[in-house]
Amino acid sequence: TNRVWSPVNAYIALAMTAELTEGETQQELLAVLGVDSLENLRSRISAARQVTRVGIRKYSLPSRR
Repeated sequence: TNRVWSPVNAYIALAMTAELTEGETQQELLAVLGVDSLENLRSRISAARQVTRVGIRKYSLPSRR
């Protein structure tokens, strides 16, 4: 098993949980994640994915063909 947790993985796991909840529970999760709506949460996750993709392209080794 993978026993290493990154803050990004934990954030994404909580974001996924927020998507599945409603009402007070959802509002509490959104507050913990630092956003006020699911739309803002989705925007933040989307932006993080874009940064990750750019970083992977920038620092990955060229493929061997």
